[in-house]
Amino acid sequence: MPRTTSSNDEAKVDLAKNERDGPELDVDMTRMVLGYLAHYGNAASAGAFLRTLQHMETPIGGEEDEESAEFLAFKTLDQRTQLRKLIEGGHIEEALSQLDRSFPHIFSSPETELLRFRLICQQFVEIVQRGTNNGSDSQALVFAECQLAPLAQSSSGLGTVEMMQEVVALLAYNDPLTSPVAALFNQSKRDELADAVNTAIISSSPSRSP
Repeated sequence: MPRTTSSNDEAKVDLAKNERDGPELDVDMTRMVLGYLAHYGNAASAGAFLRTLQHMETPIGGEEDEESAEFLAFKTLDQRTQLRKLIEGGHIEEALSQLDRSFPHIFSSPETELLRFRLICQQFVEIVQRGTNNGSDSQALVFAECQLAPLAQSSSGLGTVEMMQEVVALLAYNDPLTSPVAALFNQSKRDELADAVNTAIISSSPSRSP
């Protein structure tokens, strides 16, 4: 007499299959997580997550994915992390040099041209801060006259003249660190600029046309 398969037996088979195959991967959610980690510069976590995906049988990681925004962001993660550290640490000149070397295409639009000017304004602020600490504003005066002012005039349609006037106002005070415009020295200004540069790099990353 043939043995009848019970509902308990079927449940055991389904449970064994689930344990063997593992949980079903949500591809869209996985790409979202990878994109988030890569965008916000969490190099260690993004690297570990990607290595885990490479060891799993997933539909992620093929040729199409290698040209996706998430994977392109991951490819530039180390460079963007270094740039973020430079900008947040006030090393704007070094950050500009690295941008010119690694991402020469980034300042190719009016929006990103304005971002470059914001970086140069921040460089001026850093020079003023160092000069205040050293008791001299001569370097800041030379920088404003030779670099900041000419650039502001050449791109005046972007609002650069107003931006220049805001930062140059620091020179009007004997102690800029306690002046009404001292907020320009806040760490949040560096952080906001680092975020803007990070986003600009990802947005301008070349990708393959469909």
